Amino acid sequence: MTPPAPASHIVLLGLMGTGKTAVATKLAPRLGLPFTDNDAAIGAATELNARQIRDRHGTRVLHNLEARHLLDALDAAERTVVCAAGSVVEDERCLRALVRPGLFRVWLRARADTLAERFHNQDHRPLFGKDPLALFTHQIANRSERFLLLADAIVDVDGLTVPQVVDRVTAAIGSRGARRSRTIELEIEPALDVEREP
Repeated sequence: MTPPAPASHIVLLGLMGTGKTAVATKLAPRLGLPFTDNDAAIGAATELNARQIRDRHGTRVLHNLEARHLLDALDAAERTVVCAAGSVVEDERCLRALVRPGLFRVWLRARADTLAERFHNQDHRPLFGKDPLALFTHQIANRSERFLLLADAIVDVDGLTVPQVVDRVTAAIGSRGARRSRTIELEIEPALDVEREP
């Protein structure tokens, strides 16, 4: 049996705080690939971090920038590890791009309490209300189904170190079978008014 061709891009999906950047920083060299990170790309283009963009220009502008990063990254000819913002699963353009054949999508999944605990140590993250636990509980409820439909592999990061997560992602990539193109059908509801999220 002919082994499957290497994925054109390895895409790390998940909510903010799941460790996508930290994982990609170690995963990409192990795979011999460059990586492109949402926060770094937006920072380079705007000289602002996510919190500053959201505070100055609003959530819609931030999410549009996050979507544009993913679309540009997936259009690149060079194979890469891509860190996608959590918001991209609410953008129809991104969903269409994420189901292209040849990608390998890994959902870094975490509990709300894990994300809330990490959130306090990350000043660049945008603030949506005063209760991070309520925010992440809400986001998990609204986004998990789409992450699940997209994911070729799921790695639960709760209680794991970054090297342990990298090992599990690497194992998932190494054990993937031949991929077939597939289509997901999701009803895209109007974007959540995250300005009003708890």
